[in-house]
Amino acid sequence: GGKITLSSTTASKTIYAVWRKLSWNITNMQNMTTDICNSAKSGTSGTLTDNRDNNAYTVEKLPDEKCWMTQNLRIVNKSINSTNSDTSGSYTIPASSSPWSTSYITDQRVHYANNTEYGAYYTWCVATANNCPPTGTASYSICPKGWRLPTHTDYTNLMTAAGATQSNGVLMQPPYNFKASGSIYSNAINGTGNWAQYWGTTQVYTGTGYAVNVLLIEGAGNNITLNNRNAAVGGSIRCIAR
Repeated sequence: GGKITLSSTTASKTIYAVWRKLSWNITNMQNMTTDICNSAKSGTSGTLTDNRDNNAYTVEKLPDEKCWMTQNLRIVNKSINSTNSDTSGSYTIPASSSPWSTSYITDQRVHYANNTEYGAYYTWCVATANNCPPTGTASYSICPKGWRLPTHTDYTNLMTAAGATQSNGVLMQPPYNFKASGSIYSNAINGTGNWAQYWGTTQVYTGTGYAVNVLLIEGAGNNITLNNRNAAVGGSIRCIAR
């Protein structure tokens, strides 16, 4: 964006580009702070390691000026606490189990098939570190310390900044890279390659299923909306920096 004006008497001038790497100066997910995210330039990206299980995730400061994971969370079978996670105390993330039905809203279920592209699937009770049964807005999550579940407003702002519409599928593309990872219900992973649901923080209403808000991907990514889904379904997680 800079401008250099050469005088009429200057025959030539050598100009050198000075490149600045847009990358984080931290190595772990747990190193992220509000100040680090705020001071980063939009487009800053890199790979950070979750020190709870040594899984590495790509992260980026996206056009909404928020720092997001750009891969799906895949932590399973770990005891976590407030020193390494977005929790108020201790919580044990269950081991991976077979896909489940959606009968029980208080189910603490996780399924991970070692697919790093799609990540793990969690019931909302697990995603929110045991905000169970769903009540109001969850204050905590199984995201790494310094990160949290997105709110309905976070998703709305991201879609607006990205220019996302219900038909352009932009959030499925770089740098966002949301995946049509499907979801778990009826004892199976359903819809991989065609749809997904990403957990949000807020219970929408009580009743059968205790619906909570999600970012919903349908039609192989060409229909991206904000909607409500059953808390007992196995959904994906993208964390956003606090």
